[in-house]
Amino acid sequence: MTLSYWYWLAVILYGMPSVLLVFAWILTLRSDRELSWVRRWPLITLTGSGVWMVAGFIWPILFGPTYSRLRFAIFDGNFLLSMIACVSAFFRWSRSTIATGIAGFVGALAWSFLAAINSAV
Repeated sequence: MTLSYWYWLAVILYGMPSVLLVFAWILTLRSDRELSWVRRWPLITLTGSGVWMVAGFIWPILFGPTYSRLRFAIFDGNFLLSMIACVSAFFRWSRSTIATGIAGFVGALAWSFLAAINSAV
């Protein structure tokens, strides 16, 4: 197996939270509730974080210089934002927020794994 194979496998695996986010967006847009910034900030935050993760695999400079404090801050900041959004989403029990919460948890796991790999290599 070549390096290219492992690279694209990692892109697919780290893109899995995106599938959950798409599902959460579909449920949110189909709901009867009013869409306000206060009620939907976890979904918007997680979507931005997920886009940043996938884009960072395509253009690694988006994560910052290799082994820099900026890169660690980006990984840790996105991990914290994902966890906060996850907990916030679970406080509102509906189908769309449960999907958002699960996507936040999976996204936080992905960011923590990226941070662990970056600190060990």
